[in-house]
Amino acid sequence: MKITTLLSPAMFDASISDIDRKIVVVIDILRATSTMTVAMENGARAIYPVRDIETASRAGTSFVKAGERNGEKVDGFDLGNSPREFLPDIVGNRDIVMTTTNGTRAISMSEHAQEILIASYRNIDATLNYLNNSKEDIVLFCSGWKDLVNVEDTLFAGELAYRLQENGYEIENDATHVAMAVFLQHQNNLNDIVKKASHAQRITRLASSEDIDLCLMRNTFHEALKVVEGVVVVAS
Repeated sequence: MKITTLLSPAMFDASISDIDRKIVVVIDILRATSTMTVAMENGARAIYPVRDIETASRAGTSFVKAGERNGEKVDGFDLGNSPREFLPDIVGNRDIVMTTTNGTRAISMSEHAQEILIASYRNIDATLNYLNNSKEDIVLFCSGWKDLVNVEDTLFAGELAYRLQENGYEIENDATHVAMAVFLQHQNNLNDIVKKASHAQRITRLASSEDIDLCLMRNTFHEALKVVEGVVVVAS
């Protein structure tokens, strides 16, 4: 059982082979995977992540259309990518089609994996339990920001790797050691470090600092999320 970490999508082609035999954990803490978790917490039936705006735009009227580019809501869509928007009376028992700058791109890139999980602090323990029970090789895929490394995804990947290593997983690449070292250095002040990060500052300017607080809440949802035939659902 081995862990490979991708600190940004730019590492994908150079680092990943035989992806069809690996579980990919997609991480986009600010905000896509956190917001997806909030949507499922609030009763959404399923989420259809798509890579581009045009595909999302073609979804039927039965879908809630959610999307952002460069941190801002897509014109004409029902929702952007803020967890504050995905309220029970909007997403409850509804299907959501969603496209984002980084997170849904990482999901699309992972489409040939054995399994794809959607992870955030809001379901971190459930994700860890699922992975520890799987006993499969794991790729921790940080969505980053436009192919660049970001702090929040690296910290989260480092925590996952550290806790998985305690349960017998081996570290496969240096990026995993880097992510673990960053986590261990900052584990006692994670929220403060994330709030200083460039993407957190960007979201605070464009949306609200409340988004950051909601994305950093832990274990508000007690289920792992996975992508089944292109659809995000609760893992059975």
